[in-house]
Amino acid sequence: MTNFQSELGQFNGPAFDVKYGVVQSFSLPAVYRADQAMNQKIWEHHVIQKQISEIQIKAMVTRLFYDILLSQKKLTLLREQELAFTEFFRIAELRHQKGESDLLELQHTKLIRQKIQIAIQACISDIQAEKDHLSFLMNNQNTFEVANDDLKYVPGNLEQNIDEHPLVLSIQKMLSIQSAKNKLEKMKKLPEISAGYVFQTFRASGELSTVGPILSYGVFSFNLPLFNKSINKRIAAFNVESKAIDIQKTEAVEMLKLKQMQLNHKRAQYDAQVIQYEKEILPATESMKLLVALKFKNGALDYLEWIQSMQEIFDSDLAYLLCIRERNQLLIQQQYLTNEYATE
Repeated sequence: MTNFQSELGQFNGPAFDVKYGVVQSFSLPAVYRADQAMNQKIWEHHVIQKQISEIQIKAMVTRLFYDILLSQKKLTLLREQELAFTEFFRIAELRHQKGESDLLELQHTKLIRQKIQIAIQACISDIQAEKDHLSFLMNNQNTFEVANDDLKYVPGNLEQNIDEHPLVLSIQKMLSIQSAKNKLEKMKKLPEISAGYVFQTFRASGELSTVGPILSYGVFSFNLPLFNKSINKRIAAFNVESKAIDIQKTEAVEMLKLKQMQLNHKRAQYDAQVIQYEKEILPATESMKLLVALKFKNGALDYLEWIQSMQEIFDSDLAYLLCIRERNQLLIQQQYLTNEYATE
């Protein structure tokens, strides 16, 4: 700290004198090193916070990417369903014109086709909204075309070292900051060094209008903090905060372990469901599609049975997509915990 001094008046005698000076205070080198170390810890903590934000954005981008893939697959299923009902509606119109069916069959088919068309428009809107969100996260005004051969997310290494998770490292760095603050406060008990330069006039008695001789001299001193009560209170407060942060770290580690166990349990359930769909349900659905088409062509299936069968086929395919979506979400959450992305 720089201190400017000025005195005017009769401080040397009856004559009017002036004194000017400047004094600079310096802390000992250990204080500056402690302050630099504290600022370094704060900067490192901000770096970790930036890494956490990057991980969160990666997780959101990955989730959106696979959500868009599944939405596009759902749109394909809806259009296939619309195509089937359009053909059925054409046949229903011919049957109605020939008197082979009543108006109910025609109107029922028309109503279902309109509902499918509404669902298609809603799905297209959802895909566009997801793509807009993806462009926002990627900080790009262009609309991304999302394509991938596999709808299922393939994770990287899911082996987790919780002590190296950015959340834990962030809390650990907060402990380091508190320790650095504590050390800096202790260093404030050290003396400060002051050095400066002073010059003044020294007029003799009766020399009221003359300048008189000018004296100058240097100043060097040590400033000792005799009363440390406020410093000790701050040190005590830092110690309490450090204990609270240490408890927060323990809770974060336990939370991450619990979260990992829950995700493993849920993922095992969805893995089993996906396997069941791919080995049993989807092959049965494909067989059902061929059988329904054949029976309807031969006239062995009325329109209500055909509509019900087609709805069951669509519901089965849609349920498979929803199962994959839930599985992808769980895997991406686990990948967030490990901070390793297979898409990098």
